[in-house]
Amino acid sequence: MSEAVEVVGGDLRVGEARAPLSAVIGLEERYGRWSGRARLVLRGTSMTIPLREGYGEIRARLRQHLGDRPFSSDWSDGRFPGAPAGLPPDLVFGISVALTGGIALVVGLNLGSVAGLGVVLASIWPLGRLRDAWVVRVEGIRGGPPWASLVPWYDVEAVCIRIGARRAWIWTRGRGVTQVASLPRSLVPAFRARVRRLGGIELTEGAVSLDDRYGRWRAPAVGIPWGIGLGALTIAWFTPTPWTALVAGAAAMIATGLLGAMVTLRAQGWGTGGVLAGTLLYGFLLLGSGFLMSGWLGGS
Repeated sequence: MSEAVEVVGGDLRVGEARAPLSAVIGLEERYGRWSGRARLVLRGTSMTIPLREGYGEIRARLRQHLGDRPFSSDWSDGRFPGAPAGLPPDLVFGISVALTGGIALVVGLNLGSVAGLGVVLASIWPLGRLRDAWVVRVEGIRGGPPWASLVPWYDVEAVCIRIGARRAWIWTRGRGVTQVASLPRSLVPAFRARVRRLGGIELTEGAVSLDDRYGRWRAPAVGIPWGIGLGALTIAWFTPTPWTALVAGAAAMIATGLLGAMVTLRAQGWGTGGVLAGTLLYGFLLLGSGFLMSGWLGGS
């Protein structure tokens, strides 16, 4: 539970600390992206209140007695940080970048600059996903990596949540792409209130369904082939055998492109023409595999 907060006469008590109400010149809700601590800072005093269970009642009580003081929060602009593995986002990202840089340097020194560059390119996607966050604004909601698009509220049917020990998984459900990202558990009340106020939607608690999982992977499945193509083009500039890199990249693009098409068709619920398109893609994959196998057998 949160520390005991009382207003006695003209004094404010937070646990064992005590200060006159007149000493409070402002209230700030802060989230430490390096420490993972969420707290309310009472400016003008040395007192802070952790954002834990029961904080909503404390906040309402303080606003009642300090309604004329300025009140702000780190998420006033609608941006809520993610919680990778339930840990502070900046701490995890900083450690991951340092480890990736060290691995790329070691690989580059031992296997050449092309291999080191390959490590860097392969790390772009996972490092980008460590910056997952939620943005809740009047125009709509966005969840996931920085390159995710804002989904208008009229395309959002539900915002679902599953609360864990240190973080909560939140995902949207609607006509657009399913968006999924984590959120520090301490920020769930603020997130819930903002979604209710701006989107008119109450968070629905439950488990992730199979349709939600396919919807979540729809955008990555479409983007991965293009990322592979960009990586192949980049590596081709630095390798003595550029055509090998380009052919391998093209084969990987075709394979992941077919997989992405199947994921997209499934996420759309196998709508009109979906089954036919899936059948054609499957036949194309079998035909390509047959050509590759016949060429291998002929060469041997």
